[in-house]
Amino acid sequence: MPSLNITSNGENLLYVFGVLTAVVLVVHFGIAQMCRKLKGFKQFPGLLAAVLLLVAAAHWCPFTFFLIPASGVQATSIALKLAEQAMAAQGSEIQHARTIHIGKALSCATLAATGAVSFVWWIRQSYMMSNNAGMHFPFLFPPAAILAGFGAALLVSSVVIRSASRCRQRIELM
Repeated sequence: MPSLNITSNGENLLYVFGVLTAVVLVVHFGIAQMCRKLKGFKQFPGLLAAVLLLVAAAHWCPFTFFLIPASGVQATSIALKLAEQAMAAQGSEIQHARTIHIGKALSCATLAATGAVSFVWWIRQSYMMSNNAGMHFPFLFPPAAILAGFGAALLVSSVVIRSASRCRQRIELM
């Protein structure tokens, strides 16, 4: 009978991450039910959902590719909120931030996320093709790819939104 020792056989991490995904899903469901009754903390379920997605991607690596559009949308949403806060601090009208090339920012963010995930996957491929590749390290690549894709999408969408808002402010000054 094969042992489930994760230190000797990295393939067993697949089962560990599967069980961990199930546990985080149950905890997330319980907290979501509590949040309906308690209005105090709304940020925690979102953070727990992000952890659930990262653990699920570590369990099943193709899930990473399904999350590329979602990370682009979430990054664009955060970049838009940051732009609105910056415009409100400057005293500009917030309604302009919503009309500032959101489609362009979303498409650029999704392309940036795709590029970042592809880059991490290229590094993963190089590692897996090496002679001394172990079975423990590959489980880190899917969450790293998702985080890199989200970071690239956030950076690119922020740049697109800010450059579009500056362009709009220049046009309004003329």
